[in-house]
Amino acid sequence: MSNVTVHGNLNQDAVREVTEKIKAGIDLEKTKRVIHERLGMEANEGIDLQEMQAVVREGQLAFRCRMTVRSDIVMILDCHGNYMKAFQEKLKSDIAFPGPELKIISHKAIMYLNYYELNKYPFKTNPDPEFLWLGEKHKEALSLLKYGILKQDGFLLLTGEVGTGKTSIIKYLIKANCASELIATINDPAMPVIDFYNFLSEEFKLNKKFFNKADFLIDFKKFLLRAYSEHKPVFVIIDEAQRLNHEGFEEIRLLSNIELDDQKLVNIFFVGQMEIETKLMDPKNKAIAQRITMSYNIQPLDESETKKYIIHRLQIAGAKRGIFTTDACKQIFAVSHGIPRLINSICDCALLTAYSKDWKVVDSKTIKECRIDLRIPIGTIAKKKEQP
Repeated sequence: MSNVTVHGNLNQDAVREVTEKIKAGIDLEKTKRVIHERLGMEANEGIDLQEMQAVVREGQLAFRCRMTVRSDIVMILDCHGNYMKAFQEKLKSDIAFPGPELKIISHKAIMYLNYYELNKYPFKTNPDPEFLWLGEKHKEALSLLKYGILKQDGFLLLTGEVGTGKTSIIKYLIKANCASELIATINDPAMPVIDFYNFLSEEFKLNKKFFNKADFLIDFKKFLLRAYSEHKPVFVIIDEAQRLNHEGFEEIRLLSNIELDDQKLVNIFFVGQMEIETKLMDPKNKAIAQRITMSYNIQPLDESETKKYIIHRLQIAGAKRGIFTTDACKQIFAVSHGIPRLINSICDCALLTAYSKDWKVVDSKTIKECRIDLRIPIGTIAKKKEQP
């Protein structure tokens, strides 16, 4: 067990007790073989217990353990070494391992949902329109997009740092759009040109696969004219637009050239990180940059908005009381600098950490522990923001 290290606020006797219970509770080599088999991993793929945090609460030894399996695993061992459980999000179903009743469970609900009386996970990092919180910045961005739909004036640009909520706003917009609008969302704009065209064909239900550009443009023009005659505006949303190169911008510009004398037939929304502005400033992309009539940059949340954001997501998840202290919210803002995706990661970690310690309330100390667990360097986001 030399590859296991135990650390945390434990005295030496507790550390020895923990080590002995790990040895007594699990055959590590046997467990590795089973994990390899169940997850379809090659035998030479490493599975090592790299680090383990241990705390003692009400007679139980609770562990947070990081393994090089493919995701983090949380282990809980009772004070007698009778059982050990591991929790992993990515597996579809419960998997029971032979030996010391080791199980990999597919959901976190068993860990903290019931403990905090929640109905659903409040801080998933994937975009979910149900949890969308519209602060002033996001309301302005959404208003811009809605105005772009009404105006139908060609190109619009929405930018923001990673994790500021751009994709969440887009998904909310699509979910809320009326039936008369035809919207296609491209999540991988760097795909080969013919794949790009076929993806549009699938999104707009053209019911045809294309093998060359000319055939697509002929059919796409017919589709646009038909949509116009039926009073159905057509929108193409390019997410992750900073990944476009010059050739990609040109292909999109050519699509926008399909128009009537006084009416755009297709409207393009660029959504991406700040790097897209640099690309649009390149003289090679001048033709498309000049067509962008509206743009908006989503800023991170401020401290007050961060607290409201956390409360909002907890309420949507069914929380009946406050869980994060005011100081904890301040610390979350200090660590995340108001980036919603980072806020979610920190809050999820904090709920799990507090649960393992049998704390009903998350305080600032818990947030500081999570910053270390999540490997969030101090000041890196702030420094990035200060760059011109």
